[in-house]
Amino acid sequence: MTNVFNINTKKTLLIGAFAFVVLFALSFYGDNVLNKNNNYKENIASQENRILKVGNISVRVDIADTPAFHERGLSGRKTLLDGQGMFFIFDHPDIYPFWMKEMNFPIDIIWIDEHMSVADITKSVLPSSFPQTFASKVPVRYVLEVQAGFAERNGVNTGDQVVLLDSN
Repeated sequence: MTNVFNINTKKTLLIGAFAFVVLFALSFYGDNVLNKNNNYKENIASQENRILKVGNISVRVDIADTPAFHERGLSGRKTLLDGQGMFFIFDHPDIYPFWMKEMNFPIDIIWIDEHMSVADITKSVLPSSFPQTFASKVPVRYVLEVQAGFAERNGVNTGDQVVLLDSN
């Protein structure tokens, strides 16, 4: 009778130890394993490069279309060349606050409504303005961040039409 008890006790202890190891491993690595597909989509989105026309001006943009990329935006980038930007795509029109967390250069923020028309422009937002937030005066569905002075240099105004061109 003692051998059966010891075997059952050993099995229970082994199963318990295995469960503990699995739960312990998931606590450290679970997010990476469980969210692997989401991270993959976000990595592709960060590398997507498209052409956006604002009026007659073309801008090469990276697309930010996930919550993670909405939050990160241009943070951490060292520079942004004239004619480059980041285009934020949201699910629905709303007032979306933007900030300059970890930004290294000033930007113009061009707010675009659901009809792809420039609704508002916030010019020359400085990195030192963080933690202040900036938002459009009206609900928007899209936001374009470009180098500070872009709107002025290129005559971008409210009402200008915006077109996201297909990838080639």
